[in-house]
Amino acid sequence: MRKRSVIITLGVVAFAFALILFVKGAKHEAELTKTISWVRYVTGCLQHYVKEEGSFPESLEAVISAGYMDSEFMDHFFPGVEVVYQKPIEGADVSFSVLEVRFEGRTILVNKEFERSVIR
Repeated sequence: MRKRSVIITLGVVAFAFALILFVKGAKHEAELTKTISWVRYVTGCLQHYVKEEGSFPESLEAVISAGYMDSEFMDHFFPGVEVVYQKPIEGADVSFSVLEVRFEGRTILVNKEFERSVIR
C-alpha cells in the first residue's frame, strides 16, 4: 500500500513539474509572438514614414512626433526588450539593419528594404 502511494505521489509531482514547464514555455512563446507583432507594426510605420517623407527618420521618436506611430504602443511593449534604430547613411548596402530588436537570446533585424530576419 505504501509503495502505491509513493508511486502516485511521484506521478503527481512529475505531472505538476511538466505542467509548470509547459506554462513557462507557452508564456515565452506568447511574449515572442507579441514582440514579432510589434516589429511588424514598427516596420509598417517606418515604411509609411519613408514613403510620405522621402527619407528615413532620425529616430523612432521622430516617427511618433510626425504622427506615424503611437507612443503608448511603444511604451507598452518593451519591458526587457532592447531596441536599436539606426538611420541608414547615404549609399548604405541593402542589408543595412535599420531596426534591431533583441529579446531573450533572439534578435530580429529589419533591413533598409524593410525585410525582417530572425537570428537565434
